[in-house]
Amino acid sequence: MVAAVSMILVSVMHIVFEGGHLKELVRRANATYNPPGEALEIMMSYICYVTYGLLSVTIIVCFVLLVSAYLNIYKGLLVYISWMLFYEICRLILLVLSCIQMQRVEEPLNSLQWVGVGFRLPLQAFFMVYVVTFLLELTESRGRLLTRRRKAAKKRKTKSQRLPPSLKFAVKDEA
Repeated sequence: MVAAVSMILVSVMHIVFEGGHLKELVRRANATYNPPGEALEIMMSYICYVTYGLLSVTIIVCFVLLVSAYLNIYKGLLVYISWMLFYEICRLILLVLSCIQMQRVEEPLNSLQWVGVGFRLPLQAFFMVYVVTFLLELTESRGRLLTRRRKAAKKRKTKSQRLPPSLKFAVKDEA
């Protein structure tokens, strides 16, 4: 649960950061009317909007993790693990693309973005260990529960099939 809460906080902070970054890009693009600046503004605004979309889905997936952990639903944990892997790969790709775009117009990329990635990736790896451990515990306990149910169903079935000796003869006569 701590993984989801921390990722929600990180996502909200990232949304605020990207909002400021997008405003700065629009201000810079409006101040300079050269074609490379316009291309930079268009590409970086697309990168920011894709980041907004990724962060929105990440917040929803974090709430799914919270509900899944509370209700012991293993599918929600699988969704969280797969989404976080996809999200981190996409964020790294977007960061590299923005770095390339900024180098084209000879402006440095904000070092705060690299610091954010440097802190977020180890944090994700740390929490992912606990999420995977919880997932394994859930699947193991679910497997034990299913085998108990099967054994209980077998016992009920064999008890209901056994009839007292006096009734066995009565059933044979009718058949």
